[in-house]
Amino acid sequence: MNNIEKESLKNSLKKWFRNTSNNIISSIIASIVFTFLLNKAEWPTNIEKYKSFLLLGLLFIFLSVLFFLAIKIFSKKTYPKIKAIVFDFDGTLSRCNVPDLHSTWELIWKELGYKVSDCHNLYKKFKAKEFTHQEWCNKTCKAFQKKEISPDKLKDIAQYFELFDGVKDALDNLKQDGIKLYLISGSIVQLIQYIWGDDIYEYFDDIKANIFRFKKGKLTKIVGTKYDFEGKAEFIREIYRNEKLKSPGEILFIGNSDNDEFAHKSGAQTLCVNPRLVNPHNKKIWHDSLRFTDYKELLEFIESKYL
Repeated sequence: MNNIEKESLKNSLKKWFRNTSNNIISSIIASIVFTFLLNKAEWPTNIEKYKSFLLLGLLFIFLSVLFFLAIKIFSKKTYPKIKAIVFDFDGTLSRCNVPDLHSTWELIWKELGYKVSDCHNLYKKFKAKEFTHQEWCNKTCKAFQKKEISPDKLKDIAQYFELFDGVKDALDNLKQDGIKLYLISGSIVQLIQYIWGDDIYEYFDDIKANIFRFKKGKLTKIVGTKYDFEGKAEFIREIYRNEKLKSPGEILFIGNSDNDEFAHKSGAQTLCVNPRLVNPHNKKIWHDSLRFTDYKELLEFIESKYL
């Protein structure tokens, strides 16, 4: 069991203990009150006294239920109503159908004949701040140029990905509710468009991701987005300013991986879905989490908590 799994188990146990403790405390208090009433009460000897005793018992039951509901209500988490949602792409809106692969980058490296570990090694060096994000893109570009990647190859790779079930229907519902939708990703704009389809800009007010520049079918440059990792928080701040919202808390960010963990620094609400490489129970970073297979489940969750 790794550290993230241990932390997840620990937080699950804490949550279970907290909920169980509430029930136990309310039961103990109720028992004390009931015992006190029984000690003070005299057993009925006629009909009038029996009615009084019965009314006292019903009053006790009513107060116990009221007390229990009060605990539930005041311990329930509340959320500011949202005006905009910012989605990640890989693992959040789409999934890879190749076993043991999760991101578009991993599959590109593999399909070009490299090892997936080559992709991971560059990523680790970037995380260790050995080079900048654009330098990372430049090194990746050189590797891809050696294999003569083309737009057609990107289209072929897109076939290995699919949107989660119900994604477009769920986003249609959110747009009908007046929610602004944005997409911000560490993937590639062209690949996202191939996976989603030609109607992508009918759903999102803006899309930010890395861009592949081709000239006569040959890759010339990978333009790294400034809105990945720490940049995700900056993009959310820009939405907050441009939409003239009351606070960044009116924005919900939905992601699933470690490059999404910076979003909370913007002040937005954060929701971790189908987590990978992150601890979804870290409340400093993720305000809530959810695992799902169909976007209908996510839509119901959003409508119940944020709308």
